[in-house]
Amino acid sequence: MGYSAGDIFLECDTLTSDYNSAHVVEALYVLDGENATAQLKDWVVSFQNAKDWIFQLHFWVVCACLSVERIIYTFIWLRPKSWMRMCKQPFFRSIGTPVDVVVKCFWISKVFQFGGFIGWYFYMAPLPALTDITPLQITIGIQFFVIGQILNASIYHAIGKNGVYYGVKLGQRVPWCTGFPFNVFTMHPQYFGANLSAVGAIIFFATPAHISQGWLSFAFVQSFAYFYMAMVEQHL
Repeated sequence: MGYSAGDIFLECDTLTSDYNSAHVVEALYVLDGENATAQLKDWVVSFQNAKDWIFQLHFWVVCACLSVERIIYTFIWLRPKSWMRMCKQPFFRSIGTPVDVVVKCFWISKVFQFGGFIGWYFYMAPLPALTDITPLQITIGIQFFVIGQILNASIYHAIGKNGVYYGVKLGQRVPWCTGFPFNVFTMHPQYFGANLSAVGAIIFFATPAHISQGWLSFAFVQSFAYFYMAMVEQHL
């Protein structure tokens, strides 16, 4: 089978286009890597301006909202008998067992947490357009969030409501579990998972406007809060 000059030129042009396309794709990967590195550097450098937002009232309002859950859980862990006495009052008895009251307090604390985050976020700047969310944010944010939720769901499956909400301190039978997720790299997979999801969401929704006002610092605030509670349960 023979080839005309036109066929040869067409084949050469196709090969050249394929070669150029491959290099464009390779260049895009390199560019994404460079952008990711630059973005990580910008995140780190943003903390050099902490003095601009760390003394602002709105920053501490969010911290206070995040602390509500820790205050309640610390009281339950250290004063379980006082909690159970409180739950004998008519109002709390109408809710259910002391564990049921903990669950109600959990959802109330989540209103404070999400309200603090969302209120601060929209006070500072609007949501980013999807096109403004970088590949780095998508990769880290979604993976952190999904892994965290898997750990959270696994905890409920392993020890149930009584185990998750301090039933062991409130007179409830809680199954002893040594399998997943308690056999992973942390003694507190629920706190690790919840924190991982929170950090993932913070990274995903980070914008330059929010970062300049201390948005990324809330990842550290949340991490400290979960670390604090883990230490309370482990050592007190």
